[in-house]
Amino acid sequence: MLFGCSRPSVNPASGGPRLLFYTGPKYLLVLLGLYLLLQKQWKVFLGISLSVGLVAFLKSLNSQACPWDLIHYGGALPSIPLWKMWPATVMERPHCFPAGHASVGFCLFALSFKHQDKGGWVFLPPFFLGWILGGYQMVKGAHFFSHTLATMVICLAAGAFLVKKDT
Repeated sequence: MLFGCSRPSVNPASGGPRLLFYTGPKYLLVLLGLYLLLQKQWKVFLGISLSVGLVAFLKSLNSQACPWDLIHYGGALPSIPLWKMWPATVMERPHCFPAGHASVGFCLFALSFKHQDKGGWVFLPPFFLGWILGGYQMVKGAHFFSHTLATMVICLAAGAFLVKKDT
């Protein structure tokens, strides 16, 4: 949703962007997970899984609407505070916070913590990948900036908690 329009500015059904920003990263993450399991990198695998799992769990707990669903941006739903429940008249509750797509990039912070002895640059790929995937969703109107920022913090915390460089 660019410049306040009520429809997505990027066609989410188009093949190229969908493959590049949606299905492709998910499939690559599954392949990375299989590789980590084969290499017996349990902590990294668990760090990545915890990151994505926490984001999915938190999405299920709250009912934050996506920007494109809000009346202010051309949708049909009113804006409510983050953890407040929707009125009974709203039959299908949205679950838009935190940003799930961005977690596919940010979850790789767990891998960065494993290799942090190589320098701070190892944190740049997950940082940029998470913001690219989250940015794609923001351009479509699926998330606010705060949704992606919260996802980054969650994934950083999960990676730091589980994956520490062995000394």
